[in-house]
Amino acid sequence: MDPQAKLKGLLATSWKSANADGVLSEVEKKRLQSIAEELKLTQQELPTGWAALVIPS
Repeated sequence: MDPQAKLKGLLATSWKSANADGVLSEVEKKRLQSIAEELKLTQQELPTGWAALVIPS
């Protein structure tokens, strides 16, 4: 599996896990923010919904 596919899998799994109950806690938001910052991701690279929460436009 190539690195891009692994990254997409990680992002999809992280988002699905955090948003499983339909409500994002402050801890979950901070975790998602940390992932986005550490990996230096753009809004286009994040799943829909995640980008709006952690990287305000």
